[in-house]
Amino acid sequence: MVVLRKLALGFCVGSLLYACGHTSDDHGSSSAGGMSGGGAASSAAGAHEAGASSDALGGAGGEGGAVELAGDAAVGGEAGAAGSAGAAGDLGSPIAAGLVVVATSVSGASDADSEHFVVLIDPIDGSEIARTRLPAQVLGMAHEALRDQWFVFVGEPGQGADDPNATLLVGTMTTSGFEITQSAAVPKPTNQNTIAVLNSRILYRISTHAGTSQIDDTLLLLDTSSVVKAIGKLIIPWKYSLVTVAGAPAIDSTVGGRVFFLHDNLDDAVDNCVSADAGTEDACTVYTSSLPIFDADRDLTLATAGISPVTQIDRDGSDAALGVQPSGHDVAIVAPPRRAIDTRAGLFRYNAQTGVAVGSPELFSLESATKKLNPTQSITLPGVTLDPCQDRLFTGELANAALLYAVNLPDAAVVPFDPQTKNGIFGGIAYDAYTHTLIDYDSDTAKPTFLAFEIQDSAGTPSFVPRTGPGAAPWLPPAGLVPEIVVVKTPFVPPCAD
Repeated sequence: MVVLRKLALGFCVGSLLYACGHTSDDHGSSSAGGMSGGGAASSAAGAHEAGASSDALGGAGGEGGAVELAGDAAVGGEAGAAGSAGAAGDLGSPIAAGLVVVATSVSGASDADSEHFVVLIDPIDGSEIARTRLPAQVLGMAHEALRDQWFVFVGEPGQGADDPNATLLVGTMTTSGFEITQSAAVPKPTNQNTIAVLNSRILYRISTHAGTSQIDDTLLLLDTSSVVKAIGKLIIPWKYSLVTVAGAPAIDSTVGGRVFFLHDNLDDAVDNCVSADAGTEDACTVYTSSLPIFDADRDLTLATAGISPVTQIDRDGSDAALGVQPSGHDVAIVAPPRRAIDTRAGLFRYNAQTGVAVGSPELFSLESATKKLNPTQSITLPGVTLDPCQDRLFTGELANAALLYAVNLPDAAVVPFDPQTKNGIFGGIAYDAYTHTLIDYDSDTAKPTFLAFEIQDSAGTPSFVPRTGPGAAPWLPPAGLVPEIVVVKTPFVPPCAD
């Protein structure tokens, strides 16, 4: 069994940590975590086989052995050049439902000696199904529901790295691990939080500003329908630099869909941030926009007239978050209140297919009966995820109240939950609709968090039930797990009861 050691990482946690709106060059540092370790896998949704193994890392049956992609299998060349890469070992069985995929690294004596993996986790009990060793660190990861395709960017972190390119690995996740069918050399993504997946398309950011340098955001459009190739670009002005990009795929088999953008440039003290008119901190405007992408689209244009202000947040490390309902109709933005002014977050809804605002903004409390906000500390909501079977979202506050929240979309009725009672704080969030499992994770290498809660529903009121304890499978993720990027398998057809 391979046990991960701690590794300080300079890249962003997928959509869900505070640093995810910014690259490591923006504010000097950013955070990333990862998963690893071995453990016998159990069955989830009838799809998982126990302990897929391979000799690649000397794994024994029942220990979730590694499947290795050779370091020289990555295809070089210009962006869009494609080739093939394969995973050694036996082909596994498809995982039809209930899957959490995590990127992680095992530190060595030097960066060159570090090992990098994707680890497949059972959302019922946290056990490892399989792992695949990759040739470099995972920079971004995404899942396309329509074709059940996984996309994993690997390379050297940082925009200032010697190599500006990454290798995009394409394939499927099975009980044997990541079975890779194709690789392509492409410009590297700036961070996990600015990768949007549509049907047969990916739009992702490849460059952004560092500090006050007025460099516009550049996004690359990939055609992933067969051989991966770059087909277009999108430029977004510096003032509207991106925090998050999220894709709402077309609801049928049509190529494309609609991409949603959350803009917030905390470095722009001239146009975007103003001196405090209330409270204690300067205020910065958060904006949103969206753009449909069709099969024939190549170079894209986002009209600045279509970029709309959402609200203002404090310029103190606060962040808002954007999420798309898988296979659904809702997009949600959650924004923290300005400290010392309010204790309620804002909820803003949009139609996933048209981009039109839905209803009026709602407010929900970030406090519970026992946990209150400290008005002298920043308030940030680093992530949001939506239930495809309920008009409900899940979010969490990072370091002030440090609570998880279930929020009903129609009326913003909120149920708070304190994950610290289970030895963890909120840093990232993901929801597996197949098993009703909410993953709460944090990539802090000194004290990583990887917890799971079953979301139970009683007359429309959700409750958080820890996946552990008598009468239930214990939550036993691999030892030493430090989640860098966490992505769940996304359903194309929501697994909802009739």
